[in-house]
Amino acid sequence: MEIKVEVLKGQNRDKWNSLFNNNGYDVLGLITSGSCAIDLNSIECSLKVHDSIIINSISESRLHTCSDDFECYVLYINKTFFEEIIFNDVPQLMSISDAMQKNKVLHLKDEDYNFFLKSYQYIDYCIKQNGQKFYNDIIRHQFTSIFLWLLSIIPSEDLLLNLERNRQNDIAEKFLKSLKSNFHNEHKVEFYAENQFITPKYLSTVVKSATGETVHGWISKYIILEAKAQLKSTGKTIQQIANELNFPNQSFFSKFFKKSTNLTPSEYRKLCPCGAAWF
Repeated sequence: MEIKVEVLKGQNRDKWNSLFNNNGYDVLGLITSGSCAIDLNSIECSLKVHDSIIINSISESRLHTCSDDFECYVLYINKTFFEEIIFNDVPQLMSISDAMQKNKVLHLKDEDYNFFLKSYQYIDYCIKQNGQKFYNDIIRHQFTSIFLWLLSIIPSEDLLLNLERNRQNDIAEKFLKSLKSNFHNEHKVEFYAENQFITPKYLSTVVKSATGETVHGWISKYIILEAKAQLKSTGKTIQQIANELNFPNQSFFSKFFKKSTNLTPSEYRKLCPCGAAWF
């Protein structure tokens, strides 16, 4: 499961420690009732109703005190899931990825609080409807709206540190947009560097710095996601899929796929019949 929603109520320190120290997930918390004090990486933070907290996957937090009526919605976000939203849907969200890696308390206005509360409740409902025909798209687009709303309210100094960071984000965003349009045919770094009149080495350095992933890594992710989608949802042969993704032959494609997934395309197709959910 790439995403999940939990509700924390009352003075349950063990539940807090379990929910907010879940390795591999970034966490968004929304205080819906009462108040609390927490230790976040040995720094005490006070939270009250209408506050939202971002806690990254490598942080440690402990519930110190809380009121009897304390309640908090907890939204888990897997890093891979967030990256897929960035490069599949909204590259502009890359500028929020740095802010997501910082622990932050946001004091929300009424309209922001109401939006997040309704969004969390709606996502919780949608997650339970995993047999719905368009489940994957519904979940992804709901999360996209949450990230875009966050992008609009997080202070600008937390999103873009300086002019050079602006420039790096611009290069990385252009790379992701170009990759989305060209990955079926273009698998080499040189192609994407030439599009921006920069060297492959500089593009690789900037993309790694801005996104935490290499250019080769992004190219592979696009190819693998597309291959998985076609294996799951179409009746195309493996040879046809290999051709569409511009591999010289089926054998080369199969080796590439297995290196990334530990499964051959045929094995993956057997495990994921048409229409299966990928969360």
